[in-house]
Amino acid sequence: MKTSYPQAYTLDSVWLPFILVTFLFMVNALFNSLAVSYGVTNYQLTSMMFLPADIHADLVKYAMSFSPYNSGLDVASWDAIYKNYYQYNPYRPDNQPNVTGLPFYVTIALFFNKIIFHFSPAAAVKVFYVLVASSVFVFNYVFIREWRKALVVSLLMLASYPVLFMLTRGHIFSFVGSMLLMSFFVLLLNPKYWKWTVLSFSLLINIRLNGIIFSALFLVYGVKKGAKYLILAIALAFFEWVLVGELVRHFIAKFEIFNFFTSVSSYVQNYVYGNGGSQYNNSFYGGVRWFYSIFNIALSLDTLKQLNLGIMLATGMLGLFSMALYWKRKIKLVHFFFVISALYVLGTPIFTTYHMLFLFGFLLIYFRSTMSLSTEDFIILFAIIFVLSPKGYFYINNVSIETLLNPLVLFVSLCGVLLLSLRNGPRSVEG
Repeated sequence: MKTSYPQAYTLDSVWLPFILVTFLFMVNALFNSLAVSYGVTNYQLTSMMFLPADIHADLVKYAMSFSPYNSGLDVASWDAIYKNYYQYNPYRPDNQPNVTGLPFYVTIALFFNKIIFHFSPAAAVKVFYVLVASSVFVFNYVFIREWRKALVVSLLMLASYPVLFMLTRGHIFSFVGSMLLMSFFVLLLNPKYWKWTVLSFSLLINIRLNGIIFSALFLVYGVKKGAKYLILAIALAFFEWVLVGELVRHFIAKFEIFNFFTSVSSYVQNYVYGNGGSQYNNSFYGGVRWFYSIFNIALSLDTLKQLNLGIMLATGMLGLFSMALYWKRKIKLVHFFFVISALYVLGTPIFTTYHMLFLFGFLLIYFRSTMSLSTEDFIILFAIIFVLSPKGYFYINNVSIETLLNPLVLFVSLCGVLLLSLRNGPRSVEG
């Protein structure tokens, strides 16, 4: 009688990028544990996520800031760290309610503000975690259309470096921005969804104003249609800004829709030209500043301004160049997406790690793709896997090594994709 054997288990190669990201995450955790446990001399006890003294700070502090101090709360029952956030809140100057911010930011913050003041900060954090987990699963299910695969991909995303970084910091705004950006990518792949594309883009630039760089991607519809849809999206974004701003005014009487710009100069001074945004920055500007700091070379304010302006101009030129390549059918659609995305990261002066979640969108696109991979595709996959992998355990001058490595890899990768596209000549831009 013929013996039957169990069928061999084979793993579909589309899972490989997700597995590599997870594997490198585990290697990072193992290295950090061994270094601390086995007495590496003067090893700084650090984490690839935010430290406990600052956990959930962006969510809780910002949400608290829209209510006055001494609001009759039972603060004594709160965890010690949240008591500290309540007492020392940089978003609430002179213990007066905050009246600045993007209307959509403030709306999200007010939602969590009500949870904090009716229940507790711990309850708000729990709601935050549930919303993140459920949103990731719903997004993946809608895109993948198979709940088992969607569940596995969702778990891998939730255990990824940018998501854990975002969760421990409590930066829900970066999560919303990344989910909108991934939705924008997916919708752009199917022209019949142009209305949803317009809506997702209008919401995106209300959350991330520098997301305007992705207006270049409307070129996929052609010049005339693309321009029409872009104008519609910007008009819709302005309408949403005003509408949500007026809604916020019902809760905060002194809030004005353009108050946001009054806080921009303070942000630029403290984070762009100060040291507030140096530790986990992934931009080209951050990489250059980190490189100079190794040699203890202090750059003057004028030099920093010129450096920032030069990088922004170079980003714009490369963006226009990639648009010309796409228009001449010399670069594929997904490669075009990647170049603009890399420029988005590199050209933004402060691009903290929790904003990197949107790059998972590329892994999802390749997950669904049935086309054979080109050299450019492998370059993109390598770059995405590399920047999504944690590198937060090496510190020089209290700045993560990722601040130099991530922008370097992204820049080399986008140059490689552009050069290969030029060399390969005209091709189908689909896929």
